Amino acid sequence: LETLGFDEFVALVMMVKDFHQREQKWYQFKFPLEPDSFGKQCWDIFIMVLLIFTCFAVPYQLAFTTTPGNIMTPYNAFDVAVDVFFMLDVAVNFCTAFTHEGHYVDDLGKISWHYLTTWFAVDITGSFPIDKVILTTGNTNTDLSSLRILKAVRMLKLMRALKLMGILSKLQEKQGWAKFKKGLSVFKSMFAMGYTAHLLGCCFTMLIDEESDAEHWRIRYDPELEFQDNYHKYVAALYWACVTVSTIGYGDVQPVTHEERQFSS
Repeated sequence: LETLGFDEFVALVMMVKDFHQREQKWYQFKFPLEPDSFGKQCWDIFIMVLLIFTCFAVPYQLAFTTTPGNIMTPYNAFDVAVDVFFMLDVAVNFCTAFTHEGHYVDDLGKISWHYLTTWFAVDITGSFPIDKVILTTGNTNTDLSSLRILKAVRMLKLMRALKLMGILSKLQEKQGWAKFKKGLSVFKSMFAMGYTAHLLGCCFTMLIDEESDAEHWRIRYDPELEFQDNYHKYVAALYWACVTVSTIGYGDVQPVTHEERQFSS
């Protein structure tokens, strides 16, 4: 230390202190949670990945599968785990500080009120596993009417798409993501187009009454599709959705029933 001047000594102390503080950030836990912290941003990205998966998986499952939720298939088991993570995310949001008009708010009462008046309704509607509660506490028969009711309830999970757009918008506003702003904008546009086509195709398929012998759009388009796997049926539905959304409308896939014509218009 004798060879160091006063300024060099102060600089050395500040450097060691700064290094020590940065090292502590990896394991220090702050409450309420900081929205821009490394851990919170990792959590948001993890939730965003789950949201992308469920936004596409839920409509497909409703349109092309008839397995009730009380039968523990690999997908149903994974879906339960996803519901748990989404409910945890609701709890995390009650404990995450926010910035309002340039002021950092870390009061738990104000945080709770802000969350309740903004994203809480969307989050709890799309996250609470009400379909599984119905299957667990109610009648677990698998007749068509019960499956239709469960399908209607599971459509509430599509509210998660709004949550995904909200997370992407928040990431665009954060300083650390400024260099990814254009990429996120492109991704949001691509997601909106792809998700719209996917959702329309699945909903168009859900209009088919599997117990009826009446003709529907899939039989009119290609009768052999009824004997093929779900992948080929999905491609046909997605093809109809893409040509309809893009206003090309080749006319080879035509609505047949009254419900199909109403949906197409």
